[in-house]
Amino acid sequence: MSKSIKKCVSVVIMTALLLQTALWSTSGEVALAAKKPGLRKKKVTIEVGKTYTVAIKNKQKKAKYAYKSSNKKVVAVSKAGKVKGVKKGSAKITVQQKLKKKTTKVGVLKVTVRAKKSEQEASVAPTSTASTSNVPTATAPATKAPTTTAPATKAPATTAPATVKPSATVVPTTKPSATVAPTTEPPATYEPEYLEMLADSYMDDGANVNNVRLKNMIEKAKNGDAVNVACLGGSITQGFNAQPRSRSYANQFYEGFKKAYAKDGGENVKLVNAGINGTASSLGWIRYQRDVVDKLGGNPDIFIIEFAVNDGVNASDSNGDYTNGAAYESMVRDVMSLPNKPAVILLFSVFQSEFNLQDRYKAIGDKYGLPMVSIKDAVIPRIKDGSMTNADFFAADGLHPTNDGHQIMTDCLLYCVDAIDQATKDAEDVTIPDTTHFDEGGDYQNLVTIYSGSELPEGVTVDAGGFNVADNTNSFFPTNWSHGEASGDAPFVITATCKNMLLAFNGGSNSGSVDVYVDGELAKQIRTVGWSAGSSMPLFNEDTAESHTVEIRMAEGSETKKFPIYAIAYTK
Repeated sequence: MSKSIKKCVSVVIMTALLLQTALWSTSGEVALAAKKPGLRKKKVTIEVGKTYTVAIKNKQKKAKYAYKSSNKKVVAVSKAGKVKGVKKGSAKITVQQKLKKKTTKVGVLKVTVRAKKSEQEASVAPTSTASTSNVPTATAPATKAPTTTAPATKAPATTAPATVKPSATVVPTTKPSATVAPTTEPPATYEPEYLEMLADSYMDDGANVNNVRLKNMIEKAKNGDAVNVACLGGSITQGFNAQPRSRSYANQFYEGFKKAYAKDGGENVKLVNAGINGTASSLGWIRYQRDVVDKLGGNPDIFIIEFAVNDGVNASDSNGDYTNGAAYESMVRDVMSLPNKPAVILLFSVFQSEFNLQDRYKAIGDKYGLPMVSIKDAVIPRIKDGSMTNADFFAADGLHPTNDGHQIMTDCLLYCVDAIDQATKDAEDVTIPDTTHFDEGGDYQNLVTIYSGSELPEGVTVDAGGFNVADNTNSFFPTNWSHGEASGDAPFVITATCKNMLLAFNGGSNSGSVDVYVDGELAKQIRTVGWSAGSSMPLFNEDTAESHTVEIRMAEGSETKKFPIYAIAYTK
């Protein structure tokens, strides 16, 4: 991000704040006096030696305010509420109001203290401090970013925001295959307002994040050891609406991580972007072995899960996760149990409507001590207060990020990684609990997935019946068992000894409906459910493994329609 962009962004933010102040001053003193006092900011980041004055909104006349630091060795605070960074770290400032012999809590301000800029630059790894003559310029963002020429114009920016290890200098991220002109402009550091937004995205308030695994993987990258990065999610991970798709957050995070931590140009770091549009976490878990492990050639070392919007509200949502989070938690537990002890990061995307499932999945992160990044917490408050617009992050569909939105997601992830890199390493690794958060949260661990044409596990038989043609409309599942117009009424039959079974299928509007029988009894009636890229549904789930025969028949009225079965998955 160039200096002119940052200057213009600061002007826009200050203008918004001045306008907001003007509105407050004309809205009436009586209305303001009726509101409870509170903190204007709940998180700030300052450098060592720098200061910040705690801002309290709706102060009451004759009231006195007291300030207390949780760690004076890191953050000091005066009687007037002036905070000063003493050394690198973080502390909380508790603010109390005293009025008419009554003491009430106003709020808690989290203060993160970073090293001075000169110290930050000195600590940057060689790969992230390349000569400015070798730093390529980025491609243009799609949203209405400020211009790099005169602040008064409304032309789109000619450079994209930069992706970096936050404590380091900015290293722009570019389309990997593009040939771009170098720039001689020196790297810039994050503006305070932007850095504060990134800090808001890092969900560490519960102090339950165990940093051992991610710090281990960062150390591996710095040492030149192989590090496998995988991002599993829906269309946002895939890069839908990013222009080009190489500017998705997943790809840019990979490039930023390499520049900040890897050795020798980052050849030791490998990425698999396993995002597929219109898919939920249960289907993500079904295809995990094929799309993550097989493509990486091994287990992931850093595993980012992004299904906070695709999983829907509950099983009644036609575009959601029909396991109600059970597959999501099973995936977390299984990946954490791998011998290489991967670092799992939960990423919570958000829609313009403010919908996401971070309240549901934050409980998973808390239970397993996982780093979590909330795009909702970073973006939505700023859209509400006017310092950002919807168009600054969301595309016209209100669902997917623009190029600038993907850049923000990238920087939020890198901020999380950097915060953990700078933190003191925890004494020991997290212990995977015996209990689960969801009632069925571990039921889909050790999942076995079968595709058309793959070798069948011992004891499993498949008779495709009338599902004997291949549907070629979905490149993500090129091999499949599909019913066709002239396939007849013979059912698809699978027999396996298992505790449960998941069906991956095409539930788009062009597909027909099916009836599912388990051991001769009608168990499910699957009707059109909306997404054509792939849906998944549990057919049954039991406590013990027994031999089951599952028949899938075209429903009445759908005898001549297609119904592609993408995969069958089960646990033994």
